[in-house]
Amino acid sequence: MDLFKLVEVVVFPGLMYLVVLAIFFEWYKRKLVARMQSRLGPTYTGFRGILQPLADFLKLLFKEDIEVTTGDQKMLTLVLLVAPTLFIFSLFFVPVTGYTIFSFEGDLLLVLFISSIASLLLYLVGWTFRSSFTKAGAARLLLQIVGFDIAAIALALVPAFEAESLCIATISEKISSAVISNPLLLIPHGFAFILFLLAQQADLEEDPFDIPHAETELVAGYITEISGRKLAFLDLFKDLQMVYVSFFTASLFFGVIVKPLSAVLVIASSVEMFLKALLVLFILFTIEAASTRIRIYNLLDAFWKYIIPLSFFSLSLLFIIKALPGVLL
Repeated sequence: MDLFKLVEVVVFPGLMYLVVLAIFFEWYKRKLVARMQSRLGPTYTGFRGILQPLADFLKLLFKEDIEVTTGDQKMLTLVLLVAPTLFIFSLFFVPVTGYTIFSFEGDLLLVLFISSIASLLLYLVGWTFRSSFTKAGAARLLLQIVGFDIAAIALALVPAFEAESLCIATISEKISSAVISNPLLLIPHGFAFILFLLAQQADLEEDPFDIPHAETELVAGYITEISGRKLAFLDLFKDLQMVYVSFFTASLFFGVIVKPLSAVLVIASSVEMFLKALLVLFILFTIEAASTRIRIYNLLDAFWKYIIPLSFFSLSLLFIIKALPGVLL
């Protein structure tokens, strides 16, 4: 059993599988957004350019690593090693293949906490340098994180209360039957799903929420002074974050239909979750391709005046619907 658990952690559905997914999702993003914007995207490296993200990662590993003397390089290195590790650890609690490597009651709160810490570490990336571009990008990122994290936590509780569990694996198993048994739950469920996607779009820092690294204003924001190997690991971190967002959202709001009770069903369940994750990313990338960056104060207004109140409204609406049968009786 120890050997089997080691294979799960390292090979499938662990580290190696997640890294492959991260590279594939980066290619999927480039091709999809390019097509929506009348471009081609990567075409040469591998079949239809599918190996281009891997080639970019390897290229950056061998690029000159310029160390800015006005920055804390040790802190930067620590952050870039710890942050991807946190997202990989979080994904061990998410049913990427229909089942989880680790699971316990309350792991939903742990995963939300870990993802918030990983995002906050990016703030330290920009704050370790004296450059005004990196500090401005880091400050914007911090303001953005506070807003969408509050909304994301409230919205994640909607499927949790629908399934009556704080375990991600249990939620993914019960959410479909819970909504089918009470169709009125589709109202807060769908409402929470839309708002949760907006919160995750801000988490990924994609248009219209790419404010922390606005090219026209901040060059590249908090990553302006990063190059070479450090930039490669930062790109890997963002790709792993993409994997986390897609599968975490799919697990909470779509659930798992095929139960992985045998080897064949594990494959079927993996394909199911993979397609659902692609659907989540398709929606997010469509928003990215169709929108332009908003200003920081517009973002704060949107989250604090609209998205956060609406998040708590959807949670309250869920409680009202679940209490209706008892009140009517």
